Amino acid sequence: QSGRQAGRQAGRKAGRGLYNCRKQDKGNGNFWRGEMADEGTKKHSILEFFSGIGGMHYAAENWSRASSSSRSVEIVAAFEVSDVCNLVYSSNFGENPIQRSIEHLDASYLDSFNADTWLMSPPCQPYTSMGKQKDDQDPRARALLHLCQVVQDMQRPPNFILLENVNNFQHSNSHDRWLQALGSIGFMVHEFLLSPTQFGIPNERIRYYALARRIGKSSWNPDDIGKLLRYIPGREDVVCAAEEVEEVAGEDKEEDKMSKHREGGHGLIYVDLNRTRASMFQHCKPIAAYLDESSQVDLTPYMVADNDLMKWKGYVFDIVTPESRRCSCFTKSYSKYIRGTGSLLSTNFYDEEGRCIFDVEDPWSIQDLNAMRGLKLRYFTETEVSRLMGFPEERFKFPQEMLYPKSRLGYRMLGNSLNVEVVASLLEYLFKED
Repeated sequence: QSGRQAGRQAGRKAGRGLYNCRKQDKGNGNFWRGEMADEGTKKHSILEFFSGIGGMHYAAENWSRASSSSRSVEIVAAFEVSDVCNLVYSSNFGENPIQRSIEHLDASYLDSFNADTWLMSPPCQPYTSMGKQKDDQDPRARALLHLCQVVQDMQRPPNFILLENVNNFQHSNSHDRWLQALGSIGFMVHEFLLSPTQFGIPNERIRYYALARRIGKSSWNPDDIGKLLRYIPGREDVVCAAEEVEEVAGEDKEEDKMSKHREGGHGLIYVDLNRTRASMFQHCKPIAAYLDESSQVDLTPYMVADNDLMKWKGYVFDIVTPESRRCSCFTKSYSKYIRGTGSLLSTNFYDEEGRCIFDVEDPWSIQDLNAMRGLKLRYFTETEVSRLMGFPEERFKFPQEMLYPKSRLGYRMLGNSLNVEVVASLLEYLFKED
């Protein structure tokens, strides 16, 4: 364990010393390598690795639209091996990602794009707490490990890199190797652990982010190297609440364990009944702001079936209402498994007088299926989940054949994606100049 900790410290601190002694751009010596789009407008040329359904692409576009500086973005290439993800990507952007394994991309090939920015969200399965945690021994980690070497071999490596992954990535050997590789060619790296709830979005999705700058003027504080930041410096509107959210997630696990020992009880949990927890999310918008109009969308297929409702005994159901100001992280198994994959929406939690339909002092008192039916539980639709994850509704759609109940592909791809708004905010920090 001490060896692992030492490795992590070495990886995080590698950038501090090496950044100072290798500031010159290997190949051209200049900070800015992007194109000039129009007079006075700089363009970031971006390579999008593990592009999926285009979350990084949307984030870059959102940042460019919102940026106060005269900068634009161009995705010069996207790389993705999944057929279904590429179908969604091409249908929304009109461009086809390059369907080549990242493990087979060499330094000269990547140099040819002359890209100044890399964006990536590598596969999280080697690191997720629910998986086998094989880390760098997992075949799905090979692509990232290949980039660790390739970025060091390039004649014109990028100036900016943003990586997103699950929380556990920060404890991995892959993480250490990535930071050591970046440090060896003069990158300054700042690391973050952030959740959308900190940005007023009512969805808990704690993720790790590594932002790296290689050269040039920056308002970044070198003292933050090696730290795990729970906020974005300079962004006073971003609530510093990640630690509290993380603690609450731990409480959920304990509640889950306790529910198994309640004789005749079930795991029905309604978060608004927990006043302490609910108060943490008062700055978030209500979930109602992200929901489909029942008059415009047929929500019948999304109602939870009786055979799943019967699983309330011994299971934890995270039930929210339109008035709630948080919901759980949606995973790729949402709708396939009812437990631990995302929140369920109750459309009938209150009676006509605004009272809960069951005893709020004893939420474990529901003992029959009819009572559970009364809650009118349904899954969030793919469109609702994509809104919570920041995908622009007017520019993002799934093909109909990928939607529930015909298919769970939409949920699966969203579960493997990222929050667009959080990444767009981080890009503002990544590209920020003095």
